[in-house]
Amino acid sequence: MLTISIKSIKRWLLPLLLVFLFFIPLIILNRQFLKAGGEINKLLDSYTVTAVTWAQAGDLLVSSDSLDDESRGKLIEKLQEIQMWGLTSELKRLSGLTNFDRTVNTLIDTLDTLISLAGEPGGRIPVTIFAGVGSNLESVNHALINFRDKLDVGILILFQAQVLVILLLMILVVIAIEDGTRQRLDIESSRRIQIEISKAQEEERNRIALDLHDDIAQELSWIRMSLSTDESKTGKLEIVDKLISRIRDLSQSLRTPDFSTELFNDAVHDLIVNAEQRSRVNIKYLPGKVSPHRYQEIYGHLYRIIQECLTNAVKHSGDCRAFIEVQEESHALYYEYRDNGAGFKPGDDEHSYRLGLKGIRNRVLIMKGQLNISSEPGNGMTLNCRIPLEETGYVRF
Repeated sequence: MLTISIKSIKRWLLPLLLVFLFFIPLIILNRQFLKAGGEINKLLDSYTVTAVTWAQAGDLLVSSDSLDDESRGKLIEKLQEIQMWGLTSELKRLSGLTNFDRTVNTLIDTLDTLISLAGEPGGRIPVTIFAGVGSNLESVNHALINFRDKLDVGILILFQAQVLVILLLMILVVIAIEDGTRQRLDIESSRRIQIEISKAQEEERNRIALDLHDDIAQELSWIRMSLSTDESKTGKLEIVDKLISRIRDLSQSLRTPDFSTELFNDAVHDLIVNAEQRSRVNIKYLPGKVSPHRYQEIYGHLYRIIQECLTNAVKHSGDCRAFIEVQEESHALYYEYRDNGAGFKPGDDEHSYRLGLKGIRNRVLIMKGQLNISSEPGNGMTLNCRIPLEETGYVRF
């Protein structure tokens, strides 16, 4: 599955935006070129009609360079017909683009002169003037064709530039997708590694807990039995009792509860009782709807997160109050911890809280969750966690 992460979007947004902004002027220029080409084609069509009309007017000339009244009227009609086609005015409007201002101006002036001469009774129209207009029309025609050819070349270049920009955009998008996919795979790989490490740690914890309970605790129990028969060893007996109790507590804290048979809220309650007995922290637990038997791995991680929060409170918060809430809602597990203890500055968690909070972050990463930690010196700490619930069956660590 190809994805684009938020980090990839931020990294590639500016290059994509710059390429896209470069693409917009190309589109605008291309449209203007196409529009100009359409106007040139219209002018060429007008030229064809004008040239035919001009040829018809030429047929009306007599060898004496003079016209009778009937011929003069027809000539004026043809000249006015040329004006009606609007070729000269259109050429005047585009003369700045076509670089034949002189030709256009000469054509317009000559046409006005011819109409004026033709309108005078007995007026004479020099054949050279008439021929010059025809030459000017040919010059205009060639200029229009050359300009159209240049427009066609420009349109082709713009089209090629647009294709290159589109290809560049596609390449950048593909790179961004591959970058996002690579990041996702790296995160997933890191997550799998953390899962294996976490499972190995839990297995080692359970093994140590079993060794403490079955071996060391049993050996101490035999020592206690031997001391109990000697009244002079009463002081040592008390030390052994405390040591046995401490080892049992340690064994209990190392062992991961089996939530297929044990209640999650009861296990959390035991953690709270143990923490309150060893410190001056007063802890309030707000249990919600939970399904630890369905999501054993997730609740196993959450159990360790709660345990770490309480351990930090016992070590660092002193005389304080703590609040814990766990709630399942909308296919997600919500966990909140807050206290009014000593707190810490941003960055201090890399020092005094380093191992504990790092372990919490790793567990949240394993569960694909979201974690937010906030704290200020003297204002305690708040930790919020949202974990998506996925079926894991009855898998144990």
